[in-house]
Parts: sequence; C-alpha cells; structure tokens
Amino acid sequence: MTAQLTLGLSSGLFPALRPADWALCQSAGVEALEIGYEHALPALEDARCAQELEDWPGKALFASLHAPYRPGRDLSLLDGDARQEALARTAEALALARRLGACQVVVHASQEPIVPGARDARLQAPPAAA
Repeated sequence: MTAQLTLGLSSGLFPALRPADWALCQSAGVEALEIGYEHALPALEDARCAQELEDWPGKALFASLHAPYRPGRDLSLLDGDARQEALARTAEALALARRLGACQVVVHASQEPIVPGARDARLQAPPAAA
C-alpha cells in the first residue's frame, strides 16, 4: 500500500501571506495550509481578521491551525489568572479552527525556555479549570 502525502505550508513561514498569494502556492503543489499563530492571534482579537480567514478562497484546504503561544499565553504558568486566560485563549483558537474547518490544532503547553528551577513547580501545579 502506498501512502499518499499532502504537501502543506504553514502561514507562519510567510506572515504576510494573503489570499491573493494562495494561487501561487497551489501552482507550486501546495495542497494544504496551516494557519500560523501570526494569523490566528489577530483573528482571535479582531473580527475583521477572522472574517478575512473565513472568506479565504482556499479555506477548504485549511488543514490545521497553530494556537497562539508566547509568555502571556503559556498554559503552564503558575499565576492562576494568567493561566486561566491562556486556557480561555486556547479554547477560542479551538473554536476558530472548527469554524474554519481545520481538522488539527497545534498547541504548545509552555513557552521555552522556562526559568531554571521553575519546570518542576509547573509540572506539579494543579490543572487549570476548564
């Protein structure tokens, strides 16, 4: 049995990627697109950006969405409020992925590097409430 591979591209490689560029990607053989967090974060914070993604001509080819991550979006933070905020934003990214038809979501549990000595405390922290 021969596996068929799909050639994909992360929009994170091209932060300025816009729908007009999609035809060029397709002509190069790209069949799927991962929405990088550079595009997902504005879409979560700005309805106009979200609508632009939803109206994207190649929307049917969205394969995955990369949930936003950075120090303020770190799911392993020890500060309860910040951790809850990160969890809420990740849940919003999951909802955006569903609206766009992406069947996979990339989620990073923490921002690296973690301050020396903090890893054990973060691993032992109680889970954040959903």
